[in-house]
Amino acid sequence: MHQRGLNLTLGMRLGVAGSLMLALVVTGCGSDGGESGAGGAEAEAPISQADLVDPDDLLLVEDDASGAIKKGEAAWVLNEARKRAKGDVELIKSALQSLKIAATAAEPTKKLKLNKASYAMWQGEKDGHVFRLHVFRIDGKRLRYTMTAQAGGKGAFNTLFTGIFVKKGDRKGGGRLHIDLDNCAAVGGVAATGKVHIWFANHQDTKIGRRIVYRNAKLKDAEGPAWNYGADYVHKFGVGGRYRTVLIGDIDPKLPGIELLALRLRWSLGLGGRADGVLAQVEPPPVKKLATLHECWDAKGLRSAYKDDYAGNDAANPDDGDVSKCGEFPMETPPDSVANAAGNDADPELDALLTEAEAAGIAEADADKVEVAE
Repeated sequence: MHQRGLNLTLGMRLGVAGSLMLALVVTGCGSDGGESGAGGAEAEAPISQADLVDPDDLLLVEDDASGAIKKGEAAWVLNEARKRAKGDVELIKSALQSLKIAATAAEPTKKLKLNKASYAMWQGEKDGHVFRLHVFRIDGKRLRYTMTAQAGGKGAFNTLFTGIFVKKGDRKGGGRLHIDLDNCAAVGGVAATGKVHIWFANHQDTKIGRRIVYRNAKLKDAEGPAWNYGADYVHKFGVGGRYRTVLIGDIDPKLPGIELLALRLRWSLGLGGRADGVLAQVEPPPVKKLATLHECWDAKGLRSAYKDDYAGNDAANPDDGDVSKCGEFPMETPPDSVANAAGNDADPELDALLTEAEAAGIAEADADKVEVAE
């Protein structure tokens, strides 16, 4: 499993799985009231930019975690995880950046009261595309988002994302968004199909977190089937972070089919960190575990220790150093059960953060609802 055998950049043969969210077309269902009037007088409070989550928090990738990539033997596990984290962000960027495009003005383009619930719509344009962010206040802290776009300024407005934001402060809180990759591709997004669910928490001053879950999605030029997997990310400001992810693709070209590499990474700024992983063959079935691997890196992102039990890999990528503990981090290998086509490995620290932000309890159907007013 040496570095030369990897092929996992964003444009590669990644059978990445997108997430779950139905491809929704705008239906103009805001006028039926739905859930929007459920908050009584609190739902009537005016909507402002303070009610819009900061999309930059949701797109954060901490480059310091990967540092440099040269030392003799590079910390390639770290580098590949960094590519995956950046790939996650690229897939969702067009949807989240559309929020910034639409809501550049302090005041909404339109304000209404529907069944005693406040509604606001922001509209913006970029590269010939028209973007509309529809926001309904459910109660004093819960808001429903529907982002739509008109490709090329012509035809129907299609849904880029829907979701719920639980406001804890100005532009801060927790929530769940559902992104349609197909519709995003039409307005400048990555050429991908499928759906993405994002849970997020940016309410604390010390850390933020996000969970990106892909279901039945893939890059349009990718070989092989679509896949399902998740990626958890916790960023601790000025301290370090945690990242759990799954890489799916032709990781070892010497093997037939598709492999999966489940990784757990932890790092401290200025000190270094570690990665622990499980490699498995997932296509053709049945799933077959191939190896475990462990890598330590220093403050510059250079490998300080490495070990795997991948048969025949010693000549190209020999074990070197003690991986039982990397700085302050002991070994934390993902269980074998993670190495499967579902590819999810939930981080308990992120679970707690999402629960505190009230993002974890948002129902799928609630986040999936399209609600607009014309």
